[in-house]
Amino acid sequence: MKTLLSFLIGCTLFLAVYIFPVMADAPAPISDNAWKTEVFRTDGKATLSAMTSGGSITVESHERNDIIIEVYVRRGSSYLTSDDEVKRYVDVDFNQRGNNVSVEAKQISRSFWGGSGASVSYIITVPVETETDLRTSGGGLTLSGVEGKQTLRTSGGSVRLSDIEGSVQARTSGGFMRMSHIRGELDARTSGGSITLENSSGLLDVRTSGGSITLAEVSGSVNARTSGGSINADLDSLDGELNLRTSGGSITAAVPSSIIDEEGAGLSLSMSGSRVNVENDRGASFRGDATNRRVNGTYGNGGVSISLSTSAGTSTLRFK
Repeated sequence: MKTLLSFLIGCTLFLAVYIFPVMADAPAPISDNAWKTEVFRTDGKATLSAMTSGGSITVESHERNDIIIEVYVRRGSSYLTSDDEVKRYVDVDFNQRGNNVSVEAKQISRSFWGGSGASVSYIITVPVETETDLRTSGGGLTLSGVEGKQTLRTSGGSVRLSDIEGSVQARTSGGFMRMSHIRGELDARTSGGSITLENSSGLLDVRTSGGSITLAEVSGSVNARTSGGSINADLDSLDGELNLRTSGGSITAAVPSSIIDEEGAGLSLSMSGSRVNVENDRGASFRGDATNRRVNGTYGNGGVSISLSTSAGTSTLRFK
């Protein structure tokens, strides 16, 4: 009898471990306010598409090979947590094809005027090697800890990015941008807020129509433009070019003095503004034209290009 019992137990364990697939364990929701948590197993590089029309999207990474999506549905000041409540106002569709996972929330129109008044937000955890496409018209976007191509777009919120390696395109029409530890290519634009970029390197292009730009401890090739604020840039190193332009404020740029050392790459310089300052060049040889409002010329063999242009403020280049 004992031999038969041992044999049956062994067969059960064999089936559980080797034949039936191992399902990803869904973690406990971060909050009791969550309506639903869905877990999708992936194998290798993954892609995530998340879309919603009335809420925020937060995406962070973990070391697991699955994508975990928590859905929060809010109407007024209350969270909806039952299927009957949620399905009266929104339709949330999940889909997986291989390593491609998507979630999309659509408002269910309940009146002649359209929208239902419910917002849908996501908190999503993904593997590090995940490319994302995140879109919302009514909230902020937060993305951190991933590698690959990232696309973000919001019409009504802020954008926060950190610890990303790869290619990033981010757009917002109504909020600020806070970004740090970006390595690769960055194309970030906002029509209604300030931009802060820190501890980042690569091909960096940031633009705003309605705020200031702050760049701290960045390196690579940098292009920054604003129509309505000042620009402050502190560069650890410079490869290629530094191009800073504003129509409504001052520009201050600090760059390594090693650029104009005898063994440095040299510098091609173009500056304009209501007043122009070049500080701490330590008497390095400059060839070109310089006035109180404009500077055009070169240090050394002109290997690196710096262009600072403002219509209504002071333009300052400081060697450090």
